[in-house]
Amino acid sequence: MRRELFFEHTEDGCRVAILEDGVLSEVHAESTKDQKETESLFLGRIEQIRPSVGAAFVNIGLEQNGFLPLDADRPLRCGEMILVQAVAKQATASKGLRLTQKINLAGKVLVLVPGSEGVHLSKKIKDEALRQALQSAAEAICPAGCGLIVRTASQDVTREQLGEEVNALYERWKAVEQKAK
Repeated sequence: MRRELFFEHTEDGCRVAILEDGVLSEVHAESTKDQKETESLFLGRIEQIRPSVGAAFVNIGLEQNGFLPLDADRPLRCGEMILVQAVAKQATASKGLRLTQKINLAGKVLVLVPGSEGVHLSKKIKDEALRQALQSAAEAICPAGCGLIVRTASQDVTREQLGEEVNALYERWKAVEQKAK
């Protein structure tokens, strides 16, 4: 049997077709349009604060305002400009994106968490010697004022690769902070 794979990748997604002996056997399509908003960072203006629903509504430049749950530790004011990140829940026809002020910048093997402290390792890393080595390496490279999450994929990388990734993530964070000013 002869199998052929055809794919098309565009800004809006990816389509894949499989032909078996010249006959179409499978078609798969995945839209990335909505995924672009998930985990994206936005500088938004607080439009409304609704204590009754425990949220602020933030204008992030999309059709609908984003939904930001209120945090008792961080009081907000209408008109205030804030940096927010879209979380996994997607916008719908009647609701805007769900937002958070807890920013996470994900890399392949690390996640930089600005405004946090400490190093946390994936629970899927079971080998205790490896856990200790990764913990030590991550603590040594963790930027001040940030926390790090060491992902499962970090098990097969060198200390230098960890350092390169944290530097790239930290530079990205600094660029975001600069643009937000």
